[in-house]
Amino acid sequence: MTRLFPAVVLLTTASLSAAQTPAARPPAPVEPIAAILNAFQSHDIVGLSDPHGNVQMQAFLLSLVRDPRLPANVNDFVVETASARYQDAIDRFVRGEDVPTDVLRQAWENHTVVNSLDLQAEEFIRAVRAVNASLPDARKLRVIAGDPPIDWDNVTTPQDHRRWIELRDSYPADLVRRQVLDRGRRAIVIYGQGHLQRRQIVSNYDTSTWEAQTIVSLLEREPAARVFNA
Repeated sequence: MTRLFPAVVLLTTASLSAAQTPAARPPAPVEPIAAILNAFQSHDIVGLSDPHGNVQMQAFLLSLVRDPRLPANVNDFVVETASARYQDAIDRFVRGEDVPTDVLRQAWENHTVVNSLDLQAEEFIRAVRAVNASLPDARKLRVIAGDPPIDWDNVTTPQDHRRWIELRDSYPADLVRRQVLDRGRRAIVIYGQGHLQRRQIVSNYDTSTWEAQTIVSLLEREPAARVFNA
């Protein structure tokens, strides 16, 4: 039986290929930035998984922002590590306006994840500002803060905090609908892998609780919202 099995597999595969479509080309590496930008030919949203704190990934994100091909394909970046409470400060800063550092830094210091200071967010936002300096207004890139707009002055109990944590997927999903899709724009969503899964692994694919919801699963409840995960 063991000796016959490979032959059966080969014959079955050959029969299916002949009856359906030609054999697919073998996988080959592609230039990553070009692949991401090409995805916008058929999708308005591209999800890019970010293992926070990874030096190599940060270098790639900065090279993506600075790529001259980007503004013709992308309008917005939606980022996990900045609080929507400070969206106005971020908007003004990336447009080139003067924003005090102690105001801007609240965006990446006062988000929902306690003790998770992400200075890479600052570097990324400053890179977008630098690129925008050479772009016309119609092409300027926008950084959309995806973290719910928590107000720490009014958080006094664990329950107060949990209310905001429970919004960490539903809030950015709604944000993408309103700020990107409804405006006919295109965005790269930079989030941790768990937020970009179509079915949440940690909940054993159970979709009945808020923990099982992801940005992608919530967005794709609408057929027109197609997300490409890079």
